[in-house]
Amino acid sequence: MLHGKGEKDVFLCSSSENRLNHLAYPFSNVDITKREELRRLFLKVRPDIVFNTAAIASPDVCVMNKELALLVNVDGARNIAELSTLYGAHLVHFSTDFVFNGCKPYLTEEDAPDPVNYYGFTKWESEKVVNAYADSYAIVRTVSVYGFLATLTRSNFILRVKAALEAGKEYRVPNDQFRTPTLVEDLANISIKIGIEGHSGLFHIAGQEGLTNYEFAIQAASVFCLDPQLIIPVSSFEMDEKAVRPLNTGFDISKARTILGYSPTTLLDGLMLVKSQIDKHIIC
Repeated sequence: MLHGKGEKDVFLCSSSENRLNHLAYPFSNVDITKREELRRLFLKVRPDIVFNTAAIASPDVCVMNKELALLVNVDGARNIAELSTLYGAHLVHFSTDFVFNGCKPYLTEEDAPDPVNYYGFTKWESEKVVNAYADSYAIVRTVSVYGFLATLTRSNFILRVKAALEAGKEYRVPNDQFRTPTLVEDLANISIKIGIEGHSGLFHIAGQEGLTNYEFAIQAASVFCLDPQLIIPVSSFEMDEKAVRPLNTGFDISKARTILGYSPTTLLDGLMLVKSQIDKHIIC
């Protein structure tokens, strides 16, 4: 999307493989936990804007690998924040609804974080180090990002639902977790706007419709023409996951609407877009 605007050269970096190699962007393999390695990349690229999407984002992985989660999610964020300041870059740092305890829905930027799992704790700590070490920055919190992914090395909630139902398998989904799902294109476009226009501060970016994960899965099944009877509603307790999930974390996006002109895609239109992208990818 940035490349399409023609306003900035785009450089990608990751600790793993280049998942966008078909787009021919310059790519560097870098470990954000190694400050000197990261500094050399900043020196080479001298970025105007840095989008930090790097994180260990699985709550279960974080609780089972706390040292690694802290190293990547907090120390890595500190390295990026410090170097963004050193090289005069505007940092857009991504965070999560899991910084909250889930006691109320439609959370605003003024609500106090109180994470209930280690992933949420590390992301809240990452926000603190960005606040402390970055001179020019915005923090973007988001919720349940969904969308099309051409690579099989990554997935998201609706793609996992789709895969299970297509295989004729039952899929257990919590019916007591409330979210405001975010279309990845909406998140990308508004993040680009934040970066290019140099907006600062904290923004909640999410979809405009709130629903439970179970209701989200049912809507996805309908759009993909799959059997909703295979979706089994259960409580969060019955999911028996390593890390507890906050129950209510939908966002109030009023600030983003007012300051950024953010207008998210409806859930139905978002799911229809994903379906069309998948269909096109299969044909190609």
